[in-house]
Amino acid sequence: MPLLERHSDLALIGRFLFLKPVRHILCSVCLDRRSSPNIFAVSTSANISFGTFADWPLGYGENLYLHRRLWDIRDEESIELLRDRLEQDVLPAFRQIQSLDDFLLYTQPYSDVWHYHYTSTGVAIAKGDFDEAISIMKSAFADGRLTEKPDYYDVLLTRDKSALTEFLHQSEASTIKQLKLEKYWQPTPFPLELSDR
Repeated sequence: MPLLERHSDLALIGRFLFLKPVRHILCSVCLDRRSSPNIFAVSTSANISFGTFADWPLGYGENLYLHRRLWDIRDEESIELLRDRLEQDVLPAFRQIQSLDDFLLYTQPYSDVWHYHYTSTGVAIAKGDFDEAISIMKSAFADGRLTEKPDYYDVLLTRDKSALTEFLHQSEASTIKQLKLEKYWQPTPFPLELSDR
């Protein structure tokens, strides 16, 4: 609650703290349960709101740990340490993600993750760089990371801008609904809609 009171750009949805407003990028902190009712785990996550997720709701981020301790609601010091960590490190990093290029920069350390091709393809499509998106997909097929064609693959090959735009909007709306983020969502055009390509 102190975090919500001090930061007007945060929203609590279930176990997730989301950065708002929500547009094409989802930044969140998950406060997850453990076997003990007093112990919890903390992880950060950034992901596109319009992609195909292999491990949704997890995105690209990290688990936050305490040295030789656990996050414990009975331990006031640990709660203060968590609040400091979020305010000093996590939230400033999230707030730097203002564009899809910023998101790619943030996720660069995770680019060797097995399903990263889905994310990078989605970003390339959203930016209108269909040649890059096709190249990523073909590379994923060639090295075995991808064995089945995604729903959008055929229209990507034909570079059907209208169909791809519709796919992005439908995917994003579905994610927003699934996560109950409608109240904080600001639908905005994708970069490919603003380009002449």
